[in-house]
Amino acid sequence: MSTSFTCITCHVAFADGDTQRAHYKTDWHRYNLKRKVADLGPITAEDFQEKVIAIQKLENTDQSPEETSLFCSQCGKQFTSENGLLNHLKSRKHVETVKHASENPQLPKIVPEIVNTVEITGNDEEWDDMDDEDNSVIDTMEKLGTALRVEECLFCSYQSSNLDENLSHMANDHTFFLPDIDYLKDVRSLVEHLDEKVGGYHVCLWCNKKQYRNVLAVQRHMIDKGHCKIRFDDNPDDVFEYVDYYDYTYPDHEQQEGKDEEQNVDLDTLDTDGYELELPSGKKLGHRTLMRYYRQSFGTRNNEKSVNLIDRVKAKYRALGWHGHGATGEVFQRKIRDLRYMQQWKSKKHMKLGVNNNMLQHHFREQVNF
Repeated sequence: MSTSFTCITCHVAFADGDTQRAHYKTDWHRYNLKRKVADLGPITAEDFQEKVIAIQKLENTDQSPEETSLFCSQCGKQFTSENGLLNHLKSRKHVETVKHASENPQLPKIVPEIVNTVEITGNDEEWDDMDDEDNSVIDTMEKLGTALRVEECLFCSYQSSNLDENLSHMANDHTFFLPDIDYLKDVRSLVEHLDEKVGGYHVCLWCNKKQYRNVLAVQRHMIDKGHCKIRFDDNPDDVFEYVDYYDYTYPDHEQQEGKDEEQNVDLDTLDTDGYELELPSGKKLGHRTLMRYYRQSFGTRNNEKSVNLIDRVKAKYRALGWHGHGATGEVFQRKIRDLRYMQQWKSKKHMKLGVNNNMLQHHFREQVNF
């Protein structure tokens, strides 16, 4: 006689619905559910009862010798599994503790305190998780390496003779282009920052979150996933990381093309009087007609080498089919305004922090010339 009340996990049938619902609350059903997740077959109620009896007998026996064997006397830590103890013995913290104890033999050793295993069996998973977290932090610190050199490729083991050749290699072999290069004020500093991320922290330039075991692993990930690029346009939080290497305060010169025509005027006939006013303090004020020249802010781009490097990189990018950023597009202009505002906000916060740290006076004091 067939019945509609069954449990497909435990492969059993029931006479009514109440018995079926009561079965779903039993430990036997929960245990078979875990076995099903692990792609294992179910066990019968008799086999499950035998496992429960065996565990209860194990809990009632004296486990003090095993507990003592899973105790680190140098660090005073108790472990619930042999793997946790082995990982702890290999950790840097344990090695330093043993070394310190050997240098100071007069320090007393820690004696383990025997704890009833029945009381802590419910927290075994929590203790294992805590040990795993401690080890993962140590492993993360040990995996941090040294930053790559500017001559080394970010995505493979190729080494160039200089930064210019390295950028050309990454553009040709990995299609890696520096974003908004027209507004980039220091190429070397930006590449050094990327070298620190890949070589020092083993972080993908696009994912920007997960750390990998070594440099080779993160380089293989970026090549396989097509992540040989910087996350620059999707999220303002990502752009904020690179905003210090750009200067968006300089007005776009391409917008002025065709508007101002050069006049063939003899330079000797030009009179500079009236275009500049010198104040008693020594500061000079320029005429408003020359505002576009006074507003030029090159930041750290005060050396000719950096300017020439950017020009050479742009020339190689154009040879590969790069046509610039499309400065006339509304989307790009909106992005420039956002980045310019971001730079101004960051500069304002930096100035406010400096003013607060300097502890400026809150009262007025007249400056007197002695």
